[in-house]
Amino acid sequence: MPPKKRGAKSTGSAVLKLSADQEASIRDRMSNKPCINCDDHHEAWDCHMLQGPLPPMTWIYRIFPKPAVRAAGRRYVGTLQKDRAAGLKATAVGVPASSSTVDAGPVTPQVDAGPVTPQVDAGPAIPQVDGVSAAVENLSVGSSSAGAPPQVEEPKVAQGPVGEVTNVDSYPDDIAYAHNSDPPPADLLRVSRVAQSQPVDTELPHKTDPPKIELTDLMIGGNKFKPKHVPCKDPLAPFPLRKTLATTSMEVYTNNFEVRFKTGSEFFVYQIAGVPGSKSKARLEMVVKTVVQAWDFLKKNENHFAVDGTGLIVSWKDLHSSLGTPDHVGEKGHGDHTGDDDNAVDLQWSENMASIADGKSTLSPIFKYCGKLAIDKFMAYIDPSRPHTFKDLPRFDFSVVVNALNVVVAKNMTNDVFQLGANKFFVKSGYESLSKSLCTMRGYFYTIRPGMGTMLLSVNAATSAFYQPILVSEFMGDDTFPSYERESALKTKKVYIVHTRLVPSGADKVMRERTVFLNTLHKRVKSVFSFGKPIRDLSFFDRSRDPPGNTRVIDHMLRVFGKRPNPALKAVNVGDKDNEIWLPQEFLRILPYQLYRKIVPEKLTDKMLKSAAHTPVMSRSLIEAEGLLKLGISQPDNVRPFAKCPQLFINPRMLQIPATIMKAPKIFYYRAQRSPNDRAQWNLGPPQGPPKGSLRGPPQNRGGGNLKFIHSPKRTQGLRYYMLFDEKLGDPNTKGIYQTSFAKQVAVCGVGSGATCIGEMQMPTKRFTSHEQWMEWFGQSVAHLLHIHPGGSFVMMLLQTKSSSIYPAFKDVIDRFIGIQSICTTAKPNCNQYGRCNPGIDPYMANVVMKANLKTGGKNHTAAGDGGEFSLEEMLKDTLVLGADVVHPSGGSIIGCPSIAAIVGSTDASVAKFLGSMRLQSRSNKEVIDTENVRAMVMERIKAWQKHTSSYPKKVLYYRDGVSIGQFGQIKALELPEIRKAYEAVVKRPLEKLTAICAVKRHHTRLYPSHQSNATKNGNCKPGTLVDSGITSPYFSDFYLQSHNGLQGTVKPTHYYQLENEIGYTDIQVQKLTHGLCYTYVRATLGVSYAPPIYYADRLCERGRCYLRKFFVPDHSSQFYHKYEEAKKRIEKTTEVDTEKVLRARLGSKYSTKRGEKTDPQLVEEKEGKKRANMTLEEVYFQEARKYLEETRVDGPGPWKPALDDVMFWM
Repeated sequence: MPPKKRGAKSTGSAVLKLSADQEASIRDRMSNKPCINCDDHHEAWDCHMLQGPLPPMTWIYRIFPKPAVRAAGRRYVGTLQKDRAAGLKATAVGVPASSSTVDAGPVTPQVDAGPVTPQVDAGPAIPQVDGVSAAVENLSVGSSSAGAPPQVEEPKVAQGPVGEVTNVDSYPDDIAYAHNSDPPPADLLRVSRVAQSQPVDTELPHKTDPPKIELTDLMIGGNKFKPKHVPCKDPLAPFPLRKTLATTSMEVYTNNFEVRFKTGSEFFVYQIAGVPGSKSKARLEMVVKTVVQAWDFLKKNENHFAVDGTGLIVSWKDLHSSLGTPDHVGEKGHGDHTGDDDNAVDLQWSENMASIADGKSTLSPIFKYCGKLAIDKFMAYIDPSRPHTFKDLPRFDFSVVVNALNVVVAKNMTNDVFQLGANKFFVKSGYESLSKSLCTMRGYFYTIRPGMGTMLLSVNAATSAFYQPILVSEFMGDDTFPSYERESALKTKKVYIVHTRLVPSGADKVMRERTVFLNTLHKRVKSVFSFGKPIRDLSFFDRSRDPPGNTRVIDHMLRVFGKRPNPALKAVNVGDKDNEIWLPQEFLRILPYQLYRKIVPEKLTDKMLKSAAHTPVMSRSLIEAEGLLKLGISQPDNVRPFAKCPQLFINPRMLQIPATIMKAPKIFYYRAQRSPNDRAQWNLGPPQGPPKGSLRGPPQNRGGGNLKFIHSPKRTQGLRYYMLFDEKLGDPNTKGIYQTSFAKQVAVCGVGSGATCIGEMQMPTKRFTSHEQWMEWFGQSVAHLLHIHPGGSFVMMLLQTKSSSIYPAFKDVIDRFIGIQSICTTAKPNCNQYGRCNPGIDPYMANVVMKANLKTGGKNHTAAGDGGEFSLEEMLKDTLVLGADVVHPSGGSIIGCPSIAAIVGSTDASVAKFLGSMRLQSRSNKEVIDTENVRAMVMERIKAWQKHTSSYPKKVLYYRDGVSIGQFGQIKALELPEIRKAYEAVVKRPLEKLTAICAVKRHHTRLYPSHQSNATKNGNCKPGTLVDSGITSPYFSDFYLQSHNGLQGTVKPTHYYQLENEIGYTDIQVQKLTHGLCYTYVRATLGVSYAPPIYYADRLCERGRCYLRKFFVPDHSSQFYHKYEEAKKRIEKTTEVDTEKVLRARLGSKYSTKRGEKTDPQLVEEKEGKKRANMTLEEVYFQEARKYLEETRVDGPGPWKPALDDVMFWM
């Protein structure tokens, strides 16, 4: 039978009269003691001096469970209170000062906030506000006091001699009820109770080292899988269908594991619905956990289903048939939860579902049955050779099934990990220190995915930065972050009160119990809202004093905790804006497992990369020896079920799939060519054969350069340039060595007859630190050099080491305000351990000269693919090659920081030169490029092609970066039509043929060699490794290509996916063309990791980040950021006032400023108000960014000076 709904309101209208025994039971619970708010003899929670109506006593719910009798009980209580005489005065029954309460400093009530929402601490004083207690605690109401809910007054400001603070106490959320609504029935399961049962780690456990497996053990063998390609001819397929597979020559391991369903398995999908939208993600998760415990049919079947934090339940047992007839039968669903419209239903149960108590409100969730998970269609999609009746398999959206199965996989996680996001978890003991304030933690990404012929579980090692669990005072004193960034870095972070509250001397039983309660683990967890004044400047009005008066918070801390805080440190507000709760920094420890979401400080970058860069052997060890184990999968070779889901079986050996190594292309220079070695590299020097006895393949190219680039416009002229050099250069000879070697290589490579520095200036790197300072200095200094030494063609900057603050300012000024070419170099790569510069830097400088040739309008090299069997120029005849990318704001960017889109295009079939266009997206974090931007930028690229070739292209090859598989359809539907429109607008005829390929770099697939003969020295697969089966789509033309030689960590192949193929390339031709392009990267003598067109677009987007540095990576000490903060506060305040007016008019007396007393409609509206404020701020600063870029140029392909339009200045 379905569970009976608790707390239901009575529908009867009869007025009952209590029996004599019932009246006596009420009289026994009524107190003869005076109210602590006044001298009258009545219940404190019904005092006329309190400003708002209060809920009735909870003990009535216990003794009178029937609503009608309960109502009679309330009426009888009211009669008794009216009849009571008010003349009896109390003499010594008030609350003693030692048992009075106030929070640690100026505080506000926090009610039912779950496991991590702040709960106000106990203290020894009740603040007086306008003659009325701001809080009522330890009610002296006889036996009824245990059941009567303590009440909290509206917070007010108490003016003290050393500061203005708010002092309001708060109460345990499990005994506080709604200020403006009926209290939840006492027998309901409370969210707070479930939250308090959840474990909370306050410190890191003992550190464990990553597992280690010998290479010989890893090479023993995997799960050999020979995928079968089943051709498909669906004319409505959304993307080009695969027609053939590449010829394979070897096998590789991949971090994918074969998963199977138990025969006859069924998965049912349910949803816990009806939860107010005001809940945060963390609170919603607690609500879901409470519902599971409150509904008996779920609690008894917890071993038969998995549930996520949103209330999605995936069960391998029918949970709904025993519930009887549903209360609501909706229209047939749309497969949103099941993956198949044919399986989707909408059956809902609500009337007999038990309600739960969430703070001051009663929640009545709905149980919804969505249908059976479409696993039959999913398996038919994976293996179309299986007998099936489905007709639209290539169009099947498998993401719904994948998401549901990921919920099932997550259920199997062990207790020594914590989950972060939907598909990632971290090992609690797997940490390494980055600094005193930050550490790295090793974790794992996982997901179910369709393979070619089998279902796969992909598992990959991951590393992220986290906050160290140190005291807030230690964090604020650490130099990991600049002093002005430390406060903002801690906002919203969870902290733990390390000290235990003392039980006040003379405290009664209630006060002692309350102190014990507030010392429990969950009541010590808070969240940082802001920092305030030094704690010595804070005080509150203490009515327990004789006479009443102000008490310093530091003295109050000593009484409450027995510890005196450091008076000079700023107090920490762990409440909110309206209800402040101040605590000392040294009383709070940052909780572990909190992700640091921004880019780590520059000084920690190397340590972060070292920690995250796992060698292939280590990567496999982590995945197989730890990652699977933490997912509840032991390592024996045999197929086994998941630990907590017997319907799923997994083979714990890595999938071993066919692969091949593609031939490296020939590299062409001016009247010369080179062959890359087995590391996909070559030099600009004369070719030399391998050392005697060497087994390495193609000739090595050693020494300084004597190759000439295929085109250098200033080959017969001398280059004249300016130099800005770092005052912190370790060797005074560095500048001269660089100038000499640069002049030599310019001549050797045919870029010019030589190079002369005609003006130089030392950079004040010891004095300047901010972006604004460098912008001003570069503008003045370069303009001065141009004035006194006219005729230079570019500026070279020589730094001792890379600088993420100097570089953007330099490029912004040079590109947008000066309009001259620029080159950046660093001394560190050519200095020894003592800081002395190595004079033999010709190979390094030859690469610098490659940049110089590009910036003079030249072309460096091209390639012929597949070992020279075909020419890129032949394949790309009359073909404009485009590359597109979008870059988005990061976690540390300001609200309103725009996304930047860039499209680059080739100038001829050699693909040795690309020119670019840049635009701001219409809103932040929009991945699909605005249609008007696509059209405008492609038109510019077509015109540039015509300018260089005197003809228009007939075909377009479009490489797109930065999108996930789920966005492919949007790219095809929105961007490709705009390319056609742009072509027709310029050329005045329709585009004949368009081929589009997406390159996905942000994925978790890795390839490992199955034999040492196919591995590089560091254990990676060799460059050119190609996989187009097994882990690829069962239908569409896609492949994984590792085109480069990985120098650090485990190499990530690029996943290429065709969206359109009107040019008619075969699957093999697309693979060879893409591989050949990877060797045409204009500023390196090696194969790069993904197709250069999108590499160039990515670099151009990064140049846009340099221009908008103050928006993307703001300097918190800058004037710009201070103005931004002021605007943010002003907009938030205006929106807040407007929202409050609307709410007061709409809610009337139900409106509250106390977070714990706000109704769900109020919380939802306030959340929407914050969104409106962010949207307003975003629009203001989006326009500010646009205005900043338009200071220098309104029309044209980008915000740079017109002199840079015809060169690859951003490379």
